Parts: sequence; structure tokens; C-alpha cells
Amino acid sequence: MSNRPPYLALYKNVSYVNHDVILELEIVDLEIIIKKPHADDDQNKEFIADAAKLNPIIIYNEPKMPETEVMSNKSIYDFQIESLVLGGEGVRTSNYQTICAAGFWVRSRLNSTKYYIMTAGHCHDNGPFNTDGSVDFYHFPWLGSLVNDVAPGFIGQMAQPDLSVVDKGLILKQSDLIGVTASVRNSDNPDYRELFIYGTGVIDTVESVVCKSGYFSHVQCGHIQATDASFYFIKDDEVVEYRGLTKVDKIGFQGDSGAPVFGYELSLMPGIIIAGMLSSGNLLDDWNTFTPIDVLITDDIDIITVNDL
Repeated sequence: MSNRPPYLALYKNVSYVNHDVILELEIVDLEIIIKKPHADDDQNKEFIADAAKLNPIIIYNEPKMPETEVMSNKSIYDFQIESLVLGGEGVRTSNYQTICAAGFWVRSRLNSTKYYIMTAGHCHDNGPFNTDGSVDFYHFPWLGSLVNDVAPGFIGQMAQPDLSVVDKGLILKQSDLIGVTASVRNSDNPDYRELFIYGTGVIDTVESVVCKSGYFSHVQCGHIQATDASFYFIKDDEVVEYRGLTKVDKIGFQGDSGAPVFGYELSLMPGIIIAGMLSSGNLLDDWNTFTPIDVLITDDIDIITVNDL
């Protein structure tokens, strides 16, 4: 009778795995070759002790390390994720001198690959200006700070807007790291943290409720006080009168300019209808004005809704 331990029966090229032993046996010209990793030494020690009587050849199979050259060809920037800019989040200039609210995304009808964030045009006023008169804008989400800006991503430039008729400006999307969305920020509400833009509509009935989402004061709601209102804006020592605005209870403050104004029905939540964009309001006043959506959306642009994404 052979004294060979039963688990060393001469099978050619077998893997042996049970609760006590993990290794591979190979018989080459009647030589016993044991292939195993060092990591399994403790688990296989009794087996190896018995096998030592047969003078086996032990080959340790260590895992191969990944080739570092594979990763060195890519920058960390190649793996960055798009930052979605939602309506109501902040947009700021490079020097933080101006912080406004993103209104909503629109798309050019002439070039469907061009996307813009609509916001208040007076957000352009304080620069700093590029050589062509444009101003760079950056994403500045809720809870962003001057010390630790959680999303310093460049969005694009706002060309110098024509503020003679309506207070609106368009920030061209020029970064692949910025994503387009049809959502409005509402993070303070645990049930509806995002509101989805279903469409647009004119809300011009006195006492109707509208809301806005802005960088400074987040989501606030109030009643419409009057329609066809006017607001006087001082620019370059000149007084500009904006007409056809809607006057509403105090729902916004400095830093909320450009915020989307919307109406809603509980049965449609979290869907909303964009009614306009917050345009003005003094700190001492108990009211704001917003520009109705039919004044903002011209023949050359379309607002982005959930049906477009």
C-alpha cells in the first residue's frame, strides 16, 4: 500500500479547493509541483507539511500588479462628472463681485447645439469684462461659499445684453463639465428636492400664488399684487423704465436676481410651470417684480422642458 497521502493522488493539472486547502497540483514527468499564493500559507500549512515528504516543487503565484502606464496617460479631469446647473442655483462672476440666480436653460432655434442659461441682464454690469465686453460666469450652487466653493465650474460667457427693453441676459454654455437640465432647485423641501419644468404659462391673475427659487433666499412664495407694473432701473446714471412686469409679494432679495418664477398644482408636483423671471426689488420694499415668460421667450429660443431631455 502506498504511503502517499490520499489527497496527493497523481492527477495531472488539478485545482484543489475545500474548506481546508486552496491550491493547484500539477504532475510533470512524475514530479509534483504545487502552485499556491503566499496569502494561503496558513490555510494550507497541514497539507504542505504532509506534501513535504514527497519533496514537491512549490511555485508561489502572486497576483500581478496593474501596469501603472495605463493610468498615467489620463488626467483626473478625464474622469470628472458633469455638474448640472439647476434653476435657482447661483451663477457668479470670477471675482465673486456679482452673484445672481440661474433662471432656466434655453436652446437656440437656429443652432440646436447652443444652450444658454437665462438670468437677469444686470448681472453683467459689474464685470470683470473680457476684451469683447463679455463676462465669465461660474456655477455657484446653494451652500457655496467664498472660502470653499463646492462647484467652481466655468459655465461660459454672457455677451453684453441689451437692457433697453427687458432685463435679461444669456450665459452661453461653453464647458463640457456643465450639464443641461430642466429642473429647479428646491432642496429645503425633503419631499420635492427638485422641481421639473413641464412647460411655461402666463400667470396674470391678481392674488394668484407664484413662487421663485433663488440663490440667496431659496424657494419663497407670494401672491400677485398687480399686473402691467413698471420698475425704474438706474444704469450708467440713466433711468431705464421696464414696463409690463408683474408685481408680487416679497419673495426675493439681493442675490436672487434672475431666479425662475413658477406656478404649480399639487396634483402635478413635482412638475411646475415657468411663469417668468425675478427682475427687481429693493431691500426696503415689501414687493418684487418679475418679467412674464412671454416677454422673455422670443422667436429665436426655446425653453428646455422635461420633454426635451
